[in-house]
Amino acid sequence: MPLRTETGSEAGFALVAVIWMIGLIGLMIATYIAAARYRAIEARATAQLARAEAGAEGAVHLAILELLADVPRGQEAAARPRPHGPRLCALEDGTTLAVAVADESGKVDLNAGTPELVAALVRGVAPEAGPATLGLLRLREAAKREPGRGAAEPAPPLFRSVMELAQVPGIDRPLFEALVPLVTVHTGSPGLNARAAPTATLLAVTGARTRAEAERSGTPFFLAQAPGRTVLIRGEAVTRSGARAAREAIVEFTPGPPAGYSIRDWREGGPSGALVPAAGGQVPC
Repeated sequence: MPLRTETGSEAGFALVAVIWMIGLIGLMIATYIAAARYRAIEARATAQLARAEAGAEGAVHLAILELLADVPRGQEAAARPRPHGPRLCALEDGTTLAVAVADESGKVDLNAGTPELVAALVRGVAPEAGPATLGLLRLREAAKREPGRGAAEPAPPLFRSVMELAQVPGIDRPLFEALVPLVTVHTGSPGLNARAAPTATLLAVTGARTRAEAERSGTPFFLAQAPGRTVLIRGEAVTRSGARAAREAIVEFTPGPPAGYSIRDWREGGPSGALVPAAGGQVPC
């Protein structure tokens, strides 16, 4: 009897061990399958994002080629590429592309704009941002008085990209995001072109309530003529699965013939969706 009891106990323990091992193996298999599934999902998402990024970059380059092809011969025509609002099209894989071109001469130049114009813009966007305005103007003055330069030597630009505005003391994230679409560092103009300026810029610098009222204000900030050689091109792409990407390029067109161009700045365009609507059905690209 004792031998039989010991044998039965050993058999029971072996059965429990086998069941436990089968459960452990099953758990490992399930974990492996789940991990493989998540990796596949992640790979598809990465591929879709890469497709959207490529589409956004392609939209910018297509806009550059279109502007070059649309420029007639002659210095004056080549110096003024024609901005346009959002244009939409669809690729064969279902990706929707959008591109918009804006004239930089309608923005306030952070380096060359008059102190009064810069202060008016910041005050118009955020009336409580007095310290930010003061800090920005002090930085500009300090850059002009930088030691080690001759009297005739031009001062180097304080800002080489509008993204550097985030480093100015007193400019927080909301103010930075509000100012970036309204400023530039590429025109070298003390004023702005009212016809090319965004409505938000006109209202900010004039204190007017409507664009028409702002254009009639006759403010000294406005210039009768502006070079208009530099444009901001924004490209957006949305894939069929919903992946989104945006790219922006500051492009300067040079007189011809033949007309040429140079990319002054290239950056991610922030959240996509400003140009591409939710609905599809666009014309083929």
